[in-house]
Amino acid sequence: MANIPIRWENSAQGKRARPNPYVVKVIAHLRSVAAAGARFSRLHVADQGCGKLRHFPIFRRSFHRIVLVDTRLQITRKQLIGGEKTTILRYVAKADSGGNRYCVVSSGEFGRSQLGLDVIFCICVFDVVPRSFRASIVKAAASNLRTGGYYCVIIPRNDQSITSRCHQEITHEDGYLFKRNSAATFYANFSADSSQFAHLSDSLRKAGFITVSDISVYRHACMICKKVS
Repeated sequence: MANIPIRWENSAQGKRARPNPYVVKVIAHLRSVAAAGARFSRLHVADQGCGKLRHFPIFRRSFHRIVLVDTRLQITRKQLIGGEKTTILRYVAKADSGGNRYCVVSSGEFGRSQLGLDVIFCICVFDVVPRSFRASIVKAAASNLRTGGYYCVIIPRNDQSITSRCHQEITHEDGYLFKRNSAATFYANFSADSSQFAHLSDSLRKAGFITVSDISVYRHACMICKKVS
């Protein structure tokens, strides 16, 4: 399966899926350390790897200005979002209603930008993207955060319904490929003692981040990092 195209976009869960439980926990933690009171909602944030807008409703309730980031394919292809067959670009534009609160950018554009954001969330991304792409994701976050801004990384892990299907014949880089029609999805398990976790931690350090809070548990890696350089 070495030559099969990898479509990590196909790993995204739909808008109707339950949000990752750590998103609310991270927002609550940030509220206590990043800003207090009414100003918290004015923080300029991004969802790096917004997928099919699974967490958009939570961010809309918590923040006034939101940048939604994903691959060009993900943000432009028609898909079912909130019961409507549309694109992420069109859905978000309709939700904004001319308010200039929400912005959708491709991951390529994001990698070339310097937006000076206060917080970037990266949820359920690193486990579905091969190792060769992860450092560039971290670097893009660093370039778009102001100094002192927060990078919140949430990675599901140790899901036996997935790990039980991982075997030698489908290995790729530091994970596994699962063929789906003419393409494949990717999965890597970021257990606490894994090479994946160590590599990501090293990438964060090299990009100028320090970890200010690690609330990881067995089923989730969850780190709140601060840009210090």
